[in-house]
Amino acid sequence: MKINCVIVDDEPLARKGMLEYVNQVDFLDVKGMFADVREVYRLLSEEQVDLIFLDIEMPVLSGIDFIKTLKQPPFIIFTTAFQSYALEGYELDVIDFLVKPVAFTRFLKAVSKAREIILAIRAEKKEQELNNYFFIKENGIYTKVLYGDVQFAEALQNYVSLHLTERKIIIYITLSLLEKQLPESSFMRIHKSYIIALNKINAIDGNMVTIQSVKIPISRKLRDLLLQRVLENKLLKR
Repeated sequence: MKINCVIVDDEPLARKGMLEYVNQVDFLDVKGMFADVREVYRLLSEEQVDLIFLDIEMPVLSGIDFIKTLKQPPFIIFTTAFQSYALEGYELDVIDFLVKPVAFTRFLKAVSKAREIILAIRAEKKEQELNNYFFIKENGIYTKVLYGDVQFAEALQNYVSLHLTERKIIIYITLSLLEKQLPESSFMRIHKSYIIALNKINAIDGNMVTIQSVKIPISRKLRDLLLQRVLENKLLKR
């Protein structure tokens, strides 16, 4: 499985040398080489980039300042002639810090480390994708429902009204059976007639929860537990 990478360095010889190293590693695929970090923004908006080999001291915008402008930067391996930047680089969670001139063995060690991290993250994302949905039977048709689309569920005797982001579905199941099959980390039964998705709560006012402008009652016995689960590490303090 290939790792898409980009080389950014204002020195032509440094870019050429790094490209020669990259071409010797079968799991690396170069998507571009740039002399200025400002040229990288367009590529990041168009291509999936996993790894950037990034020089630090460059004209106009340094490699460190460039990383700080990105909300979700790719993984970074710094390539620089200045050892003094090492501490600041690691504070930015870069994968490795290569001091020029870079020996191939040192380069290989850095990219092998990057490969392990990137492949582990890909595997985790794939696992999450495989487990982020369920199927329901609707009019004889099996319909896929993403957990992330579920807003709340409302009991209707032996049926449940499942409120999704774009629509509502009536399914033949009891609320208790549905509760057992939904992930406890994401859902909570807050009333005998309601299960809610915790991350879809817009407001909690007294004994009512608001989700998509719908007000849902909270059982008095469950209110404190709900507040604990929803507000833990999320409430700004004075």
